Amino acid sequence: MANAKLEKMIQEARKGIPKGDLPEHELPPNFGIAQWGIRPDGVYLAQQDTRKTLPSGEYEIFYDGDGRVNLREIRPAGDKLFAFKSGIADSIFREITTFWSRKEAFENAGFLHKRGMLLYGPAGTGKTSIVSQISKHIVKNNGLVIHCGDPRALETILGQIRAIEPERPIVCIFEDIDAIIRHHGDETILQLLDGANQIDNVLNMATTNYPERLDKRIVSRPRRFDRIYKIPAPEESVKLEYLKMKLPKKENLKTWMSKTSGLSFAAISEAVISVVCLGNSLDETVKILRGLEQGSPSSEDFGTNVPFGFGSPDDKCESVSPRG
Repeated sequence: MANAKLEKMIQEARKGIPKGDLPEHELPPNFGIAQWGIRPDGVYLAQQDTRKTLPSGEYEIFYDGDGRVNLREIRPAGDKLFAFKSGIADSIFREITTFWSRKEAFENAGFLHKRGMLLYGPAGTGKTSIVSQISKHIVKNNGLVIHCGDPRALETILGQIRAIEPERPIVCIFEDIDAIIRHHGDETILQLLDGANQIDNVLNMATTNYPERLDKRIVSRPRRFDRIYKIPAPEESVKLEYLKMKLPKKENLKTWMSKTSGLSFAAISEAVISVVCLGNSLDETVKILRGLEQGSPSSEDFGTNVPFGFGSPDDKCESVSPRG
């Protein structure tokens, strides 16, 4: 019976169907081998199942043991996605929807079909949530989302994708682009944003908490980032919809709206967790969260009673909440 199940899964894999729920360690060494791959030096390698197109989805880039650049599909984990319906979010989505529908107009005018958007603002205001919504939309419409940590590797991958799938819509995500540039320099990322390798049908989306750290060559040059959006604390209408979705009916929405005024989206989420899930008081929670957003823990606090996190006032040692 086990052999029959395995044989069926191998046949399905050869048709491009996912391998199912059989654990990786139970698969035979030759699982899914389908074709010979040819290297430039005349070496032939047995290849696993091949596909003409990548499955729609989100991908990360990694180097294998031979130093080759590869893609790995990821399924982002996290809290249930809340769909922002703010004026700024709506503007972003309208711009992107128009962009994808105007490929022919770009070509007729002699331009690469590419666009760049930069979202900036304090931590926790919802930049990542907006990017996640955009990613979900493009995947649903047969596109690819590539998360970039290394611009040079992304450059290689984009070239490979375009050699195989010339027209596939691609969204490249540069989360915390200032950190990427700090680690890898800006030469390759500028080439990517400029379309130096003629990679089109691409939307580049970046986020940063620190726009002042970005060189003017990044933020002040159209056709690199054509639209730059400041993402502030959530609008009252957005916050109200979120609290309606998350709070039990017994909670007073008017009180929550008033007491959480000015808090970031991340802080409001934490307030719900602290009160609804952990049983803390709303007043004490908001007090702690405002303290977290106004300062950072420091070694200079050793020996003092500066409160951070959600430790009890009677605790001998202080608890520091991780900053996300």
